[in-house]
Amino acid sequence: MSAAPAVGVPVAQAVPEVLITAESQPTTLNGQPNSAHLVNVDAEATASQAAFGGLANAEVHRNISFSELGRLLEGRTTWCFPGHGDAMLQSEPVLAFVGAGGALEVVSIATLVDTVRPHVLTGKLQLIVLTGCRTARLATKLRELAFVPYVVCWETVLSDEAGRIFGTAFAQAAASNPHPNPHPNPKIKPNRDALPDPDTRPQPRPLPDPNLTLTLTLTLTLTLTLTLT
Repeated sequence: MSAAPAVGVPVAQAVPEVLITAESQPTTLNGQPNSAHLVNVDAEATASQAAFGGLANAEVHRNISFSELGRLLEGRTTWCFPGHGDAMLQSEPVLAFVGAGGALEVVSIATLVDTVRPHVLTGKLQLIVLTGCRTARLATKLRELAFVPYVVCWETVLSDEAGRIFGTAFAQAAASNPHPNPHPNPKIKPNRDALPDPDTRPQPRPLPDPNLTLTLTLTLTLTLTLTLT
């Protein structure tokens, strides 16, 4: 006679390894068209999810508040952030999340680093992909202070459409070519036009000059150059 199954014992559910937080910003704000809305971000998130293998491997959350990020990062190996990367907060470019009522929400680089660090030191987080304008400063701090092994960032202004193209292509490449050393020892510490202040409506990332060469930096690991024609 078989034993009766245990009752009331919670079973941990595995989460997809990839988290995609698509911060496109609402299409309208206070009943008016929202100039911060990025039309290509949602398409980038959907395409990236498919590239990583669909729902089983990648989970998309759209226009989240920063307060949700820590919980959503639990159990992830990869975090992709398509959205504004240079909302200005006390003279530093930061990521733009979505707050109450659809308003643009920002937090300091230090706060973001503190949120990410535990998911590297005691979790599984290995790779962060920031497809947003001028995210190099944040990427550097994530490497130096949160000990994220690999961070992809954009040093310059990023066209919304270029972000979609690159983000999708990177997801395809990352899914088909996993890094040979996916979880380095975290104890080894390696020595999209600017937005106005968050209390005003930011502008979407402008299209760059067609002859502009944009440099993408996989921080301390790889430098890619993408020429828009």
